[in-house]
Amino acid sequence: HHFFTTNTAERDLVLKESTDPSYTPNDPPWPFKQEVDAYRAFANAAHLDSQPVFRFYSPSLNRHFFTADVQEAQEIRLTGVWNDEGVAFWGEVPG
Repeated sequence: HHFFTTNTAERDLVLKESTDPSYTPNDPPWPFKQEVDAYRAFANAAHLDSQPVFRFYSPSLNRHFFTADVQEAQEIRLTGVWNDEGVAFWGEVPG
């Protein structure tokens, strides 16, 4: 699993949940570790050649899903399985 965010408070919460078993003693730590930057992501659309990356969450699957494809995002919204969490961040356009 991978989880992406530009929100530092959210990042810090995920790292805490993933590394400190005493943080939530009744639940196992989350299975995340911090990785290096894979590409540039921005908190808003002010950067030239960036595009929105949409984030969805499925409570039944306990998974997040990310896509920069507007058509795919629309299809995911129609499934009834995924909650639309909006634009997670703006990503650099490859190439």
